[in-house]
Amino acid sequence: MKPTPLSPVWLVGVLALFVALPAAAQTIDFESIPNNTLVRDQFQNQGVRLTGVGSFSGLAYSEGQFGVANYGNSPTRIVDVGLRSEPTTIRFVNPLNPNVTIGSSAVSFLVGDGDPDLETFTVTYYDVAGAVLLGPVTYTTGSAGLPLSQTSAALGAPIGSVKLELLAISASGVTFDDLAYTLVPGPGLCSYPFTAASGASHISYCVTATGTIVSLKSPAGQEHVSVGQVLEGLVLCTGTTPLAWDLSSDAFGFGTPSVVVPPNATSVTLRQTSAQFQVDQAFKLDKAQKSITITVTVTNVSGAQINDVRLARAYDPDIDGDFGDDTEMRTARGVFAGDISGVALVGTTFTLDTDTAIDTNPVAACSAIGAAGPALTGDARLASVTYRLGGLKAGAKKKVVFTYRTQ
Repeated sequence: MKPTPLSPVWLVGVLALFVALPAAAQTIDFESIPNNTLVRDQFQNQGVRLTGVGSFSGLAYSEGQFGVANYGNSPTRIVDVGLRSEPTTIRFVNPLNPNVTIGSSAVSFLVGDGDPDLETFTVTYYDVAGAVLLGPVTYTTGSAGLPLSQTSAALGAPIGSVKLELLAISASGVTFDDLAYTLVPGPGLCSYPFTAASGASHISYCVTATGTIVSLKSPAGQEHVSVGQVLEGLVLCTGTTPLAWDLSSDAFGFGTPSVVVPPNATSVTLRQTSAQFQVDQAFKLDKAQKSITITVTVTNVSGAQINDVRLARAYDPDIDGDFGDDTEMRTARGVFAGDISGVALVGTTFTLDTDTAIDTNPVAACSAIGAAGPALTGDARLASVTYRLGGLKAGAKKKVVFTYRTQ
């Protein structure tokens, strides 16, 4: 392939902002991309974004153009690596927040162009922070395609991005196709979807592997969480000092999550552990009440007593798919946000005191001081309910229930 300058045809649209994605292998064959279009954000809802330098970096076109023939790839669309010294980078991102790189545990793709000229290029693998894991490694292909693959196990860390660059010494240009990858499960990535009924009776929600809710819909078509920056989850404190938290887009202090009770049609129980606490969360969908109950059991695993333990549940209300026009209110035990639809978050373990807050900054906090009365929701502004659990001796545990109810 001997590329010539071509005016780029920029991307023609972005697909839906969110689809529920389990932590499973996916493949992109680029057949959905219009001919002579730069691939950039079209697959961000599947966890992939491309960046490039120059008019050919990431350019999708058909076999037969520029002397390219099939090299074992799925016909007929391929993606150009770019002109000499103008690389293309493939990044693995959070589908809910594509500005955040979460990485992949396995990556493979096929490189070539199907003509006998030699194509010489390098591949470099980076972690999620941008540090080099491997490379640049130099490869040369002829007529046959070259399958390349790597895993996070072999490289020692999740693969945040892969850079492909055609070298100045290359006799010909090169393309790639059939990108396969497995996103790393983590904050913000939907793992356990639940749904019931349809129309006005519909309710659905989706839980991440770490136990946060990244989508809540009721009635059908009305999203209340997955809008803009997605924030939902829990915060553990001693007094008002946060010790560990997971708010989907922001997390600190917890290790790798585990499944305590596998998912069924309506529920799943998940576990996270920090230096101080083991936290079990049992999510359950109530179809008749159009509600979600979250039973949280907090165990002190620090080996010493912890005083004034507090547990908050917080979310960014974006009722009916937008913000700025939702009225928020709070009571002693709950917070409510309403537009045409409405969502209430309530602490329903009445034997324990609660604090509530609305319209607060998007930071981890327990017993946050929020607006005193009705307020309008703002983007990435939080509403929260905080339980005062009191002192926990070493090994002691307490159980509380949060309820989301839609109307």
